Amino acid sequence: MFEHPQIAAFRQAEDLLRDERYWARHENEELELLRTFTSLITDVSYHLDAMQVLVLAGLAAYDRAAGTYECIGHGSAELLVMTVLYGAIERFLATGTTARNTGVRRMCLTVGFSAR
Repeated sequence: MFEHPQIAAFRQAEDLLRDERYWARHENEELELLRTFTSLITDVSYHLDAMQVLVLAGLAAYDRAAGTYECIGHGSAELLVMTVLYGAIERFLATGTTARNTGVRRMCLTVGFSAR
């Protein structure tokens, strides 16, 4: 049976990501991974939006809560996920971590546990 190249690529990516789920990244690798996600998620979001996967009422609620409608227009998977992803990149650049509560990460590292 024929499988479209995009489906095959997503399956391959899924396998690679799952096999390396617990990869202990260095700080420079974390930023590079976040930046790589931006390209990937943009394309995934395109397909989610084309298939109307996200509930329209949920997107509308997000628009109202985030105040995005006035400046960007109606919500989409791309807008929703990319806003959060860009926030994580900004946190990383500002603090060196994507964690929202950096005290937890410091505490775990102090006691010898890895927060990753």
